[in-house]
Amino acid sequence: MGFFGRGLTSESCADPEKALHGLFPEACSFSVNAPPPEFIRGLSSSERRAILADAAAFASDFRVVRPRSSFDVFAISKDSAPQRIFLVDRKIPRQERNRWWTTIRRINLQEALFRT
Repeated sequence: MGFFGRGLTSESCADPEKALHGLFPEACSFSVNAPPPEFIRGLSSSERRAILADAAAFASDFRVVRPRSSFDVFAISKDSAPQRIFLVDRKIPRQERNRWWTTIRRINLQEALFRT
């Protein structure tokens, strides 16, 4: 499978939300095609815009160069557009957040490589 495909299979992650909440029980995730959860509606409009901007940046590059949100923002993407957004509190240790970054990047690569 080459450099990027090492360890990837055609089976996608069964439940990314379950994986997220297994690592961070207090984390938040939501679909961009569904009404936002109450937690998101309670945020300021500038914070919601920052979350969407960071999610779009993550969806296209698997990273956010200049984060605008007060959360670490990750996304599952399809055709470089975020489909599901995951928010993790920046107060969580970086090593744990990096573990999630590795997981979500792997999910995105599997989707891109094995989508039919």
